[in-house]
Parts: sequence; structure tokens; C-alpha cells
Amino acid sequence: MLLALTILGELIFVGSLLLGLYRLKTWWGLAPFYVFVGSTLFFQTGLYHFAGAAGIGGYRIAPGPSILFCSTLFAILLIYIKEGSTIAQRFITAIGLVK
Repeated sequence: MLLALTILGELIFVGSLLLGLYRLKTWWGLAPFYVFVGSTLFFQTGLYHFAGAAGIGGYRIAPGPSILFCSTLFAILLIYIKEGSTIAQRFITAIGLVK
């Protein structure tokens, strides 16, 4: 039950922060949105190593990186739908350079 509440809390926090940063693009532009998505890519690795649990067959299961990975895909889709394909291509290229 605690794991489910943790996942739900992370999902609500990350999703609302992404949508909030996107709504503030008229004042700040898309730079804070891009910085947040780039930082989630960094935190995926850290959460996997520090918050993973042993799963079936010795595989590690970490719900945090899964949520952050899905939030990155959500951010790419949001930029593609709202801003257009050329900005989404630049965004995907920048994400590729981060890793």
C-alpha cells in the first residue's frame, strides 16, 4: 500500500510540475521546462541505484525511474502536439545529447 501511495504521489508531483512549467512558458519560455526534463533523466539513474527493490529472479524493480521515463515521453508528446514538429525534433536531439 505504501508503494502504491509513493507511486501516486510521484506521478501527481511530476505531472503537475510538467504541466505547470508548460503553462508558465509565456513568462519564462520553455527553458525551465527543458531543464526539468533534463534533470529527470539524471534522477532516473540515481533513483534506480538508491531506491530499487529486489524483484523476481534477482532483477531490480524501481518505480521512480519508470515514472520519470514516462514523464519524459509525456513531455515530448506535449511539445510535439502544442509547439510543432521542428521544436520537438530539437527537444529530442537535446535529450539525446544529455545521455
